Amino acid sequence: MLTCCTSEAAPPDGEFVAPAGLLLKLFPLMESSWHLLASVLLKLFPLMESSWHLLASVLLKLFPLMESSWHLLASVLLKQLPLMESSWHLLASVLLKQLPLMESSWHLLASVLLKQLPLMESSWHLLASVLLKQLPLMESSWHLLASVLLKQFPLMESSWHLLASVLLKQFPLMESSWHLLASVLLKQLPLMESSWHLLASVLLKQFPLMESSWHLLASVLLKQFPLMESLWHLLASVLLKQLPLMESPWHLLASVLLKLFPLMESPWHLLASVLLKQFPLMESSWHLLASVLLKQLPLMESSWHLLAYF
Repeated sequence: MLTCCTSEAAPPDGEFVAPAGLLLKLFPLMESSWHLLASVLLKLFPLMESSWHLLASVLLKLFPLMESSWHLLASVLLKQLPLMESSWHLLASVLLKQLPLMESSWHLLASVLLKQLPLMESSWHLLASVLLKQLPLMESSWHLLASVLLKQFPLMESSWHLLASVLLKQFPLMESSWHLLASVLLKQLPLMESSWHLLASVLLKQFPLMESSWHLLASVLLKQFPLMESLWHLLASVLLKQLPLMESPWHLLASVLLKLFPLMESPWHLLASVLLKQFPLMESSWHLLASVLLKQLPLMESSWHLLAYF
């Protein structure tokens, strides 16, 4: 009797499917049966990833890999643990061990997460937190997050505002976060005015319309490309689409331009070039340039010499 018992080999891991099959024959396939299985499994093992990997393995052997099985697993996991990042990190860990690290696994995780919670920033912050804990903080992780977010929604400003909000909650408001956002946005879309209008719109919704937000945008734009007139035309075009054509946007552009460069003739030539490309050569554009120039500098001979030079 003793030799009979001792010689019996332990069942391999794969045979854990058998009690699961028995449990599912006794109950219809409802969450309750999986909660029961999870409860049994968690009583047998400490709450480690291994027990959830086992549960995922059982669940995936019984069903094809569809969202429904992951929704079920998420539902079980969230009933066992309070809704904290740790439970989603655990789910992400299980999902990534089952599938190679491709966008599809994150799309699946995003789909599960969004079905569980209403579409609020908090769910994306949670997803970003999970993604950034899994991967080092590189642009690639944000590109992945942007890709997931844009596959879930049509490409509207709201999705970029959401991405910006997530990014800014993760990091202090430094240029680096906007450079990262700009990099993500430009990788997603070809370099057209529309992408910069979108970035400007996101930036201006985050902050009141102060020079600082335009300085930040100009700084981002200049870090991405060499300093050519075309960038300033682009920036001017963005600025003029955001605000009505009044002196104020040009004063703002002049202020940005002068903060980036020392007060030399060259920035004014650049501003004049931008302004004259935007409008036909009429007195009004020169009056505008004169008005901008005189508001920036005290009324000294130098400002008039500069204006006369043009």
